[in-house]
Amino acid sequence: MLDVIAGLQSGKLSRPEVVSWQKAILNRFGDEMPLSVEDGLWYFHSLGFLDVPLVEGGGSSFFLRDRDLFEYQMDIEQVPANEVYQGICRRRSHEADTSAIRWPLTTYRYSEFTGLDRLGLPAVRGTFEARGDMVEHLHLAFDEAMFLVIRQFDEYSEQGLILGTDRDPGRLEAFLDKLGLEPFYF
Repeated sequence: MLDVIAGLQSGKLSRPEVVSWQKAILNRFGDEMPLSVEDGLWYFHSLGFLDVPLVEGGGSSFFLRDRDLFEYQMDIEQVPANEVYQGICRRRSHEADTSAIRWPLTTYRYSEFTGLDRLGLPAVRGTFEARGDMVEHLHLAFDEAMFLVIRQFDEYSEQGLILGTDRDPGRLEAFLDKLGLEPFYF
């Protein structure tokens, strides 16, 4: 995985080449991929979205950005995230307990004004579960709890979902307040 990511970053591999390679590997191995989550299983599956265009905010780009590939590399290499905003710390997937129960806590209306990139907390795009949905996710630690902020790129793309390991309403309210997010109930 790291060689493929490096090839994309250096321009030695094109997006269509990697998508073709990824599909060939999937055809060969199917559900029996000899790749662990720690080695980049979900990042491998995400590579299938490399050539998917995305139109947002009047501009056009790809769903998977160069910075997502960088995040994949950093996570596989187990480099800790270092972004902090008002006591909220970003975590990469390898820093989060993926076996912990994450309760659905609330939703919020997503817009360019509520995107957490504006606070220096960059989300990562890809697919991270068997359904293969195109999502953007962000692990955040706050006050001894872990939150997972998710945005799906489907008919609900204007809604963000927040899951957490702790259902304390006061902690959630403080978390939302620091991020400038208001709960949205549909």
